[in-house]
Amino acid sequence: MAQTFSCPSCGAPLEPQGEKTTIICKFCGESVIVPEGLREHPHHSRSHSSAVPDGRPPVPITIDLGQPSRNYMRPLIIGLVIFVVASVVLPLLFAIVPLAIGLFAMFASFNHGNTSASPVTQQIAAVSTLDVRVERPVIFSPGTDTTTPDFLALIQDKTSDAYQFAMVGGKTHNILWRSEDLGKNGDNARGFFLDKQVMIINDTTFSALDRQTGKQIWKTPLQNGLGYCKTCLVQVGSNVVVLQKDGTLQAVDAASGKLTWNKTLNSGRYDVFLINGQLAAQDNDDKSMNIIYIFDSVTGKITQQLQPMCPAKSPEMRFGRFELNPDGKSMLFLYENCVQTVSMPDGKVLTEVVSPQSDSGESAWPIDWFLMKYLTAGDSIFYSQEGSPAPLNMMSVSRGNPKTLVSDKKYTLTPSFLKDNLLVVEAIPSYDGKQVEYWGIDTVSGKRLWQYGLKGQGDLTYHDMRSTRNGIFVVQCREKPNSCAWASVDPKTGVGSNSGTNKGGFFAQPAWFKDSLYLENDGEVAVINTLNGQQLYQWP
Repeated sequence: MAQTFSCPSCGAPLEPQGEKTTIICKFCGESVIVPEGLREHPHHSRSHSSAVPDGRPPVPITIDLGQPSRNYMRPLIIGLVIFVVASVVLPLLFAIVPLAIGLFAMFASFNHGNTSASPVTQQIAAVSTLDVRVERPVIFSPGTDTTTPDFLALIQDKTSDAYQFAMVGGKTHNILWRSEDLGKNGDNARGFFLDKQVMIINDTTFSALDRQTGKQIWKTPLQNGLGYCKTCLVQVGSNVVVLQKDGTLQAVDAASGKLTWNKTLNSGRYDVFLINGQLAAQDNDDKSMNIIYIFDSVTGKITQQLQPMCPAKSPEMRFGRFELNPDGKSMLFLYENCVQTVSMPDGKVLTEVVSPQSDSGESAWPIDWFLMKYLTAGDSIFYSQEGSPAPLNMMSVSRGNPKTLVSDKKYTLTPSFLKDNLLVVEAIPSYDGKQVEYWGIDTVSGKRLWQYGLKGQGDLTYHDMRSTRNGIFVVQCREKPNSCAWASVDPKTGVGSNSGTNKGGFFAQPAWFKDSLYLENDGEVAVINTLNGQQLYQWP
């Protein structure tokens, strides 16, 4: 039976082909190096020829071992052959075979320029052999593993300067697959996870990859590139809908990439989203007034348009900002003198509160919500003016009753999140903008229960806090000197613990996923467990 070996790319069984050093895998198309020990060497192949080079028949060679009484020569010859094989041939095989495998692995890790219609997965590169930079990690978990999820990252090959998306194994820290080259400008490259696919948008191309293997499923043109939106892509039914920068909604079939419909709006600077399972988008009408469109996701036709006003009988007041409530069935609209809750998609007003007028006739709450840092939580809105020391206020969505919760002229206050009756606030002192404190405020009394800060030197490049299963996790990153520090904070006492630091390059591009924080650190990703403060690993 002919000897076989496995394709390093797809695992299929392959048979050596004579003296050939490389063969093509008929299953995946990958060029594979045949191990040295399985190749047929030239002197072996010539021994099977029926003629010598001049065409004459070969002369048979015989060895006379003599009479039976001299049979002691046979074991002597056999022993000599065994000695030669053991002392010369086997060491050569042990040296050559690993070398051949190593050369193949190196070839596979760098040979990633396949730009065919269905590029083969670029699989698998050891961390020590990588020469890449990382930008914008996008987190993804293939299952229930919340401590070491796989993640998608935009990488740049330092040799070719070409950008690609790479799926990195959370447990192995190896590249599971790479996308095709995206060119030398990665500014417009975006990756999204939808169901079992990874969607890649790069300038004016839109493609879908299998999220397990990285194999390209389809690729289609994108007319005008992504819009200036936070949520630019949604999946609804069998379609994937993208909002482009010229305001065009382009819908393609998620399975084939075939264009199903497109619709041009007046603006591409808002968002596309789902309301109670229906496709919706914010836009401006001909008078630059805000409007919400509801679409039939199959045909792209507008089935309903909503243009709430508050008070309902006043056509002058159009909404400034809005929030989709967690139930997905209602929206909160914020006006300069009014707040409404509206059921969706029928547009029925559920609650409406009009601002009382002050003695000067002005609204008692913000006249421009775009200048506010605000947090909506249940029936409450917490808000303060952005960028300057100002009181932190709260009001009820259903009853109004605005009131000042806390005021400190030395700090700029920003509401971050609500944990039970504790409002966690970011506080930046006006006398030292390089420091950030975090306060715990009782929402009933307005009393400051605690304050916590991570002291450091240098300009802040990034700072944030998140609620975790263990309490609160804070992180601050600085430059000059370049460093990043983090800690867990007890929400009841404000005491910090599980602190850690990472000294390196410029920290940016954070991504949070369940119990992990991913920080892009000057071309590498630092992965931090937010429950215990331990840095799990840094990649690559």
